[in-house]
Amino acid sequence: MKKLYSALMTAFNEDGSVNLDGVREMVRYNIDVNHIDGLYVGGSTGETFMLSTEEKKSIFKVAYEEAAGKTHLIAQVGSLNLNEAKEALESKQRTVLVATADLKSGEEVTMDSFKTEVVQTTMDTTQIIEEDDFKFKDDKTGDTIEKYSEDGTQLQKKLVMKVGVPANSIVTKDMVAEVDGQATDDQRIQEYNMIILPSELRNGDYVDIRVRFPKGQDYIVVSKKQVEIPQINGVDSEDTIWLKLTENEIITMNSAIVDTFRTIGATLRVVTYTEAGIQDAATPTYVPTGEVMQLINSNPNIVQQAKQELVQRYMTDQERVRGNINSNISSSGEDGKENLKTKIEESVTNSKENRKKYLESLGGN
Repeated sequence: MKKLYSALMTAFNEDGSVNLDGVREMVRYNIDVNHIDGLYVGGSTGETFMLSTEEKKSIFKVAYEEAAGKTHLIAQVGSLNLNEAKEALESKQRTVLVATADLKSGEEVTMDSFKTEVVQTTMDTTQIIEEDDFKFKDDKTGDTIEKYSEDGTQLQKKLVMKVGVPANSIVTKDMVAEVDGQATDDQRIQEYNMIILPSELRNGDYVDIRVRFPKGQDYIVVSKKQVEIPQINGVDSEDTIWLKLTENEIITMNSAIVDTFRTIGATLRVVTYTEAGIQDAATPTYVPTGEVMQLINSNPNIVQQAKQELVQRYMTDQERVRGNINSNISSSGEDGKENLKTKIEESVTNSKENRKKYLESLGGN
């Protein structure tokens, strides 16, 4: 995709010195008014070859501060003086960690998630993530310390991405967050195959489990759990997930499963967080009823029976829907297929138009 870059001019005072406030205003004007995709800083348009090395550095600094990640920057470090050009080039060299693959929001990262590269950048080196950021430090001395030690606990900080970044991107400290990676004594892996899953669910996504009843009540059962999708013969399962749950969460899930089983039309479903790295966990709102808990206590097999019944219920619903669609298409021949295609296109168009009207009513774009 083509992008628009503007060559940044240099503002001067009457005595010929660089007017940094004027440079700052021009950077802001290009970003806020012209909405350019990037700035070319230090070119002949900005009289760079008439400036000293220190003046060039001060202009680079202003452009970097004002751009603040909102627009791309290209720093031209050429010079008519070979030594000066070499100094300018070396002053922008940084050893950084870059992502070896696409990283998504909420994904846990380790040193293996990055590779070391030497790049030219004006980025503040204190903001670049490094190996020490994965180590625990003593708050008083700053010395590296071991944490959780030998039996199943981590010796590195657990860092997750706040935002998603593509492969080969520099990762900075404000892009990651530390979370408590220590497992609790009552945490167990639970397998579920009776929950409705979104089509785009991926391994490692963070989700809420929600229960919806026929009259419209909708409750959060457990919140912000990382999904693990098991593989069968090397292929990700389409209907089964694993979750790490505490004992209380397991009891709550069992109650919701039995509740859903007892209520015709009720469903359990997964809802995915869009930016798990920066979104707080939702507050669970589902409360097990005394009646359901009494039923579970009186019949230890009721939870397993409910799971099996829900699996059959969902499979039957899917087969019925598919059967109706296939039957209608087959009975209508080619005209039926074309009519189905037209209806789908109309539905998509109507959805887009309704969304546009809604956004316009909010004053947004």
